[in-house]
Amino acid sequence: MSKLEQRLEQKQVPQPRQILQATILQLNTVNLEERILEELETNPALDQIEGTSEPEEETTDEEDLDWEQDNDYEPPNVYE
Repeated sequence: MSKLEQRLEQKQVPQPRQILQATILQLNTVNLEERILEELETNPALDQIEGTSEPEEETTDEEDLDWEQDNDYEPPNVYE
């Protein structure tokens, strides 16, 4: 009597980009900064922006706000 056999196999082969991303994620702060500086030196498409690394927060003076503008706003009734 013949024997019937079926097998299903699945493999994941990481792409080079995935390997690079995993490598970068594992770097500590000092090594990450070194890696970034290396990339800035070797890749002509990248530019370094001088200044702080934290984005500036936008501040609005309360005097500039028009508090009377939206007082008559009523949200639509979505339950009708």
